[in-house]
Amino acid sequence: MTLPSTSSDAWRRTQPYAATERRRVRVAINEAMNAGRYGATTDEVEVATGMLHQSCSARMNELAAEGVVETFGLRRRTRTGSMAEVYRLAAVGHDPAAPVQREMAL
Repeated sequence: MTLPSTSSDAWRRTQPYAATERRRVRVAINEAMNAGRYGATTDEVEVATGMLHQSCSARMNELAAEGVVETFGLRRRTRTGSMAEVYRLAAVGHDPAAPVQREMAL
């Protein structure tokens, strides 16, 4: 995939910490699942991790594209009252702290 120059620059700037952020998202979803909440919305992960919406949403989308997390039809209200999809870890037994390799062609 070829990205516009500004997108490529932004992607390169996120790479030093994106893997750590993806791991934090997976751990937050896993903790929500263990607490009996079936998973977490992006908004709930933002609250749990302290991540900004833009960063959290980007990491959730990356993990969904990689098949690490998935939605399954459950929706909950966010802090603003909007309905949002609940994400869960896709693989049973997946270690939420394990690193996920991600490559992107520029």
